[in-house]
Amino acid sequence: CLERCLERYSGRAMRYAAQDAGGGGVSQAVDLRHLDYARRGELYIACADWNFAWTPSELETVKLLRKEGAKIWTIAETVGRPDYEVAVLIMDLEERRGQENERSL
Repeated sequence: CLERCLERYSGRAMRYAAQDAGGGGVSQAVDLRHLDYARRGELYIACADWNFAWTPSELETVKLLRKEGAKIWTIAETVGRPDYEVAVLIMDLEERRGQENERSL
């Protein structure tokens, strides 16, 4: 996990270094701080053992059941995943939908 984290934050740090000086902002500072902690082996990664990958079939099943008003635990049983992973997926889908709505304004 630490190697993946270092790889992730090193990649971000290199992208930020290549950016225009005016564009980094708070996100850049947070990622660079995380990189420093990751290098020292002191970074805690929440949900590191959770699986956030979804197949197209699982994704469509979750969307359909959610549209029908199914509860999270029912969806989780149907797709054979823990309820917390389904909950995170639903939050992600709602966030993306909100971003798409903002772009269309």
